[in-house]
Amino acid sequence: MLRFSRVAWLAVLVPPLFLLLPCAIGCGGSVRSTPGDGGSTRSADAARPTSDATVKSPTPDSGSTRVVDAAGPPAEAQAPEAASPPCTTVADSCLYTLASGQDSPSSLAVTQGTLYWTDEHAGTVMKVPTAGGTPVTVVAKAQQGISAGPGNALPTRVGPLFVYAPTIYWWAVSDTLTVAHSCPSGGPCDESPGAWWPMTASLSGGSPASLGLIMSGGPAPSPMSGVAANSDGAFFASPGTWVIGQDTAEQGSGSPFGLACDTHTIFWTDRSAGTVTSASTAAGGVGTNTTLATGQADPSLLALDADSLYWTNAGDGTVMKMPKAGGATVTVAQGQTSPYGIAVSSSGVYWTDQAGTVMKAPQDAGAPVTLASGQPTPYAVALDDASVYFTTYVANGSVMKLTEGCSCP
Repeated sequence: MLRFSRVAWLAVLVPPLFLLLPCAIGCGGSVRSTPGDGGSTRSADAARPTSDATVKSPTPDSGSTRVVDAAGPPAEAQAPEAASPPCTTVADSCLYTLASGQDSPSSLAVTQGTLYWTDEHAGTVMKVPTAGGTPVTVVAKAQQGISAGPGNALPTRVGPLFVYAPTIYWWAVSDTLTVAHSCPSGGPCDESPGAWWPMTASLSGGSPASLGLIMSGGPAPSPMSGVAANSDGAFFASPGTWVIGQDTAEQGSGSPFGLACDTHTIFWTDRSAGTVTSASTAAGGVGTNTTLATGQADPSLLALDADSLYWTNAGDGTVMKMPKAGGATVTVAQGQTSPYGIAVSSSGVYWTDQAGTVMKAPQDAGAPVTLASGQPTPYAVALDDASVYFTTYVANGSVMKLTEGCSCP
């Protein structure tokens, strides 16, 4: 078993990664989506989206590093009412376009009648009512600057995103920033460009803030690793390191990617190791690792219901399931091209296939059903009680809504 050990706030090398501290030590910590949300990862501990959870998440500490530039639209600005979104009938479903002209929309989360996503390359966090309306910029790129080195850094991309009411969490990434740091004795020392820092904002408005931690040293992963949360805290995965809540880090091993949480447990995939792992979060950190599955082919994103864990294997085109406590794996679907985002409800297991489809299958396996086809790189997926939502991860991308069992007016 491996144990993530808490480390003091010193410059720590986690090859190929440097961990830097630009602010004071503090402890604390807390979504649902898929990256991507690396995008985004969806977290659930029941047969409904966890972004609809009512547990209060940790509040950012008042001493956290604030954004450098608060320019841009106020968070949660109200959009005017708009006409019903464009609708196309596909099979026995209605396919609506909630937002178009987005710049690589990736991670996705839905809560209380509002859909949130990251426009990865535009560097923005966006929202729109699930019933349709005008998309609104919740957090602009200019609001995500962080003090580093001789100047202020803005992200070149953002995501994945996770909503754990009443808070949004996401990664901000700079592919060009080089942060000065001390190399460990004996090296190696990687000072190539690349840095990333966790961000937070309230669903109720106000200025976003950095949680005050910078990860740097070499190119930032693309897509970024996941973000998840539960009542124990917020968890940001980065190769070799967990960022937990406020100004706290724990050294780890491997490269966690897709994340999901239930009440006191975190689950993650490691794409390079081909594993699915869990650990307790009850003590406020990431506890002893329990390897649940090995030999997986590029395991990507995760979803949970009350009893089971589901994930996509992009490497061999399978969708998998197993008990959260461990046990035998079950193949929910196979023969997919490149499955990625995943979500689950009492109605079934939903996933995106980047070859162009949005799919559904019974939880206990059965013939998959194509809900939508011909989509340009469908990526993240999220659910509420009425509809399925997904993003198309292209430069002129869209945020889509699919309602089963209807036809367009």
